[in-house]
Amino acid sequence: MCSRYYIDPGMTEDISRVVQNIDGRIWLAQGDTRPTDVAPVIGQSEHGLELGICRWGYPLSKSKGLVINARVETVLDKPSFQNGILYHRLLIPAGGFYEWNSLKEKSIFTRLDSSVLYMAGFCDWFDNSKMPVLLQA
Repeated sequence: MCSRYYIDPGMTEDISRVVQNIDGRIWLAQGDTRPTDVAPVIGQSEHGLELGICRWGYPLSKSKGLVINARVETVLDKPSFQNGILYHRLLIPAGGFYEWNSLKEKSIFTRLDSSVLYMAGFCDWFDNSKMPVLLQA
C-alpha cells in the first residue's frame, strides 16, 4: 500500500508533453510526498488534460484520520468513493513510490527507463479543497 512517493524535478519536461494546462504552483511540490502533502495531479478539463495540485487524502467523517488508498476491486462498493471514482479520475505523476517490508526496510519502485510513473487515482471536494486518493490493485 503506497503511503509515500517522490516527485523528481526532472519530470517537468515529460509532464509538459502530456498536459495542455499547467498550474504554476506545481513546481513547488518536489521530493518525497506523504499523506496531507500538496501534490501534483493530472485531471480532465474542458481544455484537455490539466496539471494542478491538491492535498493527498480523503478525510474520514468520524475521526481525524485520512484515507489515502482505495482498492480497485471494492472502490465502487464504497459510498464515500462513488462520486470521485465515477466523475473525478486523476493521474498522479511520480518518479517512484516506496514500500516497506515487515522489518521496516524501505524499497523503491520505479520504471525501468526512469520515466514518469503515472499512478491512477480520483478526487472529491472537502471544505472547498480537492483531495485525491490513490487506487491500488
